[in-house]
Amino acid sequence: MKAKYFLPAVGLLFLVSCGGNNSNSTTSDTTQMAKDTSQMKTDNSNAGSDTAKVASTVSNDDLKFVTDAANAGMMEVALGKVAQQNSTSTDVKNFGAMMVTDHTKAGDDLSKIATTKHIMMPISLPQDDQNKVDDLSKKTGKDFDKAYMDAMVSGHKKVAGMFEDETKKGSDADIKAFASSTLPTINKHLDAAKKCEMMTKK
Repeated sequence: MKAKYFLPAVGLLFLVSCGGNNSNSTTSDTTQMAKDTSQMKTDNSNAGSDTAKVASTVSNDDLKFVTDAANAGMMEVALGKVAQQNSTSTDVKNFGAMMVTDHTKAGDDLSKIATTKHIMMPISLPQDDQNKVDDLSKKTGKDFDKAYMDAMVSGHKKVAGMFEDETKKGSDADIKAFASSTLPTINKHLDAAKKCEMMTKK
């Protein structure tokens, strides 16, 4: 799912045709003036919304990171909630709770940055990710624990790599700082996921 962002608002130039001092203006001139005035009102009414759609100056690579990070976070929260319901393991339940807490906070932090840069954040999971959540939601007990923790290890390895790349190659200072400050949490999650994964194999 690609991030959406807006093109720069184009400044509005109003051309108003005014008549001279001649009181005998023709009907066509009056009609044209009415059309011009009507158009001016229409354009002016749209000026506020257009001005709000300020284009982001963020690079495409940084925009992709924001979108991918937001999607990954939403998926971790969704699966974390499922883990707390479908798992029979206290450790897995606790891991799921950690996912909900930490990724909700990270998502809020990222959303604030996106707002200041006029970046449209995704509000729902891509269909492929939603299908994975739906599939895992059908499992319970040990079957769920194994499938969930396997997904958490592989998922966090991918996300850690993504965040690390952003810390090295990101061009936007704020987004790069977010990646740097969040990466230690991602690595902590990966370590915890590996431990839980080992427990599910016993």
